[in-house]
Formats: sequence, structure tokens, C-alpha cells
Amino acid sequence: MARKILFVDDEMDNPQLQKLFYRALSLKFDVRIVVSGEACLSLLRTGAFQPDLFLLDVQMPDMDGVTLFHHIRGWPEYQLTPVVFLTSYTHRITGLLKAMAVDHVTKPVNLEELLERLDVFLERTNAVKWE
Repeated sequence: MARKILFVDDEMDNPQLQKLFYRALSLKFDVRIVVSGEACLSLLRTGAFQPDLFLLDVQMPDMDGVTLFHHIRGWPEYQLTPVVFLTSYTHRITGLLKAMAVDHVTKPVNLEELLERLDVFLERTNAVKWE
């Protein structure tokens, strides 16, 4: 069964960009893409998709990725779920990692590198679950 990734990025409201990311990510993962923090929370509330990893953009209107991260951590079932931040703001990386994110990926995103790193994050998480 494919591991599930919930990708939250306001730039994915561009259909061509969303299609590019979806095609790349769906080769290895069951992926859902939403364009806002509120859409992410709404999807989680339904229980229809329970991700194994969150991929969150840091800089989004209305609700930024760090705020969304704290909302996600408020659910007991997601307290240990890996979170990877996407950011072009490298000066915020230290704070993000201190907030208990697994890692970060710097924008602009190299899709090949992203896929490799997501594999590593999910394998690491799987190993911890089975130890």
C-alpha cells in the first residue's frame, strides 16, 4: 500500500504546477494536494485521508505553514507524523526544525531530490514505528 502524503501549498492553485507535482509524487505515493491551511484541516476533519507525512509550504496567506503545523500537532493521531516544510526563506529553517519538523526542502523544489528525501523520511518513520 502506498504511503500517504498531504501536500499543502497555495502555489498549487496553478493547475499546471499542481499537475506537475501530482504526477511526480503519485508515482511513489498516494498524494492529496490542497491549497490552504483551512483546506488541509477540513480534509483531516473528514477522516477521509490520513497522511503518513505532511508537506507544508511555510509562506501561505491566511494561515502559514507554522500555524498549520501547530494545528496538526493538536490532533493526537498526528503528533508523531513527520512534517517537511517547503520554504524559500532559509533564515526560518532553524526555527522550523526546532518546532519538531522532520526537515525542510528549499524552494524552488527539485522534484527528483524531493522524492528521494520523502522516501528517506518515510522509511525512517517506518523504522521507528517497528522498533
